Amino acid sequence: MTPIQTAQPQIASQVAISSPHQDADFRVLLVDDEREMREALALGLRVLGMPVVSAANGAEALEVLREDSRIAVLLTDLRMPGMDGLELARRAQDARPPTQPLELLVMSGNINFETEMQHVVGEATEFLAKPFTLQAVGNAVRRALQRVRGRQGVHAG
Repeated sequence: MTPIQTAQPQIASQVAISSPHQDADFRVLLVDDEREMREALALGLRVLGMPVVSAANGAEALEVLREDSRIAVLLTDLRMPGMDGLELARRAQDARPPTQPLELLVMSGNINFETEMQHVVGEATEFLAKPFTLQAVGNAVRRALQRVRGRQGVHAG
């Protein structure tokens, strides 16, 4: 059984499958170096009706951002080899026009939450401590998409 097959029953038990949200103009870029986490979380967000693109590292994520202007939310792991999540966020924001700011959601499994938050304050919109539920991530992404819609003058229906 693959990690995705294992994750599917857990996802179904955490949330009701809903119809796609009205966020087709916006996408979430999920970045995590742990393949199983990335695939399970991407699947879960898709089940929630959220358009997700994923990347395994910072360099791959920057390439996706260059190619897809619909990316509005960057959901990234904090600790990754090479480029960490905050460096990725800085580079991503620098590469974007001021009219297309990214919402930043940072995930971390580091047990020293207080220390992590000191590094993240001022950078991330929200911080998600692992382990988390799909519901918590889905809610954080929804809030981020609401902020994006608010900035662009698009209101939820």
